[in-house]
Amino acid sequence: MNDELIKKISIPYTSTIKQTLATIDKGAIGIALLHDDNSFHGLITDGDIRRALLNGYGLNTPIHKIDRPKTVTASTNTPYSKLLDMITNKIRCIPLIDKKRKVKDLFMFDKRSKIPVSEPQIGTKELQYVSECLLSGWVSSSGKFVQQFEKMYAEFCGAKYAVATSNGTTALHLALLSLNISKGDEVIVPALTFIATANAVKYTGAEPVFIDSEPETWNLDPNMIEKSITPRTKAIIPVHLYGHPANMDLIHNIASKHKLAVIEDAAQAHGALYKKRVGLINQTDVGCFSFFGNKILTTGEGGMAITNRQELFEKMKILRDHGMSVKQKYLHSVMGYNYRMTNIQAAIGVAQLEKLRILLKKTKLLNFTLIS
Repeated sequence: MNDELIKKISIPYTSTIKQTLATIDKGAIGIALLHDDNSFHGLITDGDIRRALLNGYGLNTPIHKIDRPKTVTASTNTPYSKLLDMITNKIRCIPLIDKKRKVKDLFMFDKRSKIPVSEPQIGTKELQYVSECLLSGWVSSSGKFVQQFEKMYAEFCGAKYAVATSNGTTALHLALLSLNISKGDEVIVPALTFIATANAVKYTGAEPVFIDSEPETWNLDPNMIEKSITPRTKAIIPVHLYGHPANMDLIHNIASKHKLAVIEDAAQAHGALYKKRVGLINQTDVGCFSFFGNKILTTGEGGMAITNRQELFEKMKILRDHGMSVKQKYLHSVMGYNYRMTNIQAAIGVAQLEKLRILLKKTKLLNFTLIS
């Protein structure tokens, strides 16, 4: 670890919590080193500060007054094997100090495993279909696999129509546009979700209104929706976070009462069940999916918008393709976007769909392993 970083994360032990947070932010490793002019006073983590704030300490509290675990240190000549033995689930950073009690380096090691949301399961069928695209020359947004993928995915979800897109974010944007969401409108979204949900709302000129989460599922809390509804509210976007369906019955009751559109953000929820497959639960207008590399079903990048309403389907198709008329090529009656999926991506998607039930079984097995 270089001297510049050590200097960046070092701060006088008389500093305030606010000053210490700023120092931790600069270092981007979650810690700050406390010192006076003569020696090292200990290490503090962002977790220590979080706990202090929850216990009622203010941002102007001197950092040395808050409770924190005793810092474990080692000398600069400590053998690597001994440093490893000192690492635990709670101790993941050991300051290495010299004889003058100055920090010269940090030993950092994390025994915890990083578990991905999902990993791509690519096999011979994907290779076969992609090779077919390459050999045929149909590599762009025209080609048989795009329509085939749309048809297969609509059938899988129990939808009448499906529109393949370049990614899940553009699927959300098309859904909002098809419902005429625009500047001056408000759309209710969960506070805990990937930024794409809120960004898609901002793309239309509307404002996202954030609703807190249920403590058990982390999904949008339906009981907090109505107090945030105003005359400008036009839609609700529940997110099925990590594949766990939101409480769609309550959400639809509220949407129906206030005449609001519903767009399901099912980016992580391929095949998830809420009475039926998510995407078009009850009176949902549009369901949106992502096929990014960390999703159960992947096309590398890609998305899908599904609907049972023909007028929304037709509008999304036109907007996806530069606003071009489906009847006359190069006639553009509205401003559109290039949100098309390529034939190569769709070819991967078709292969993935053919084995989706197997992929879902693997996901369930992983879930059972984690909770047990």
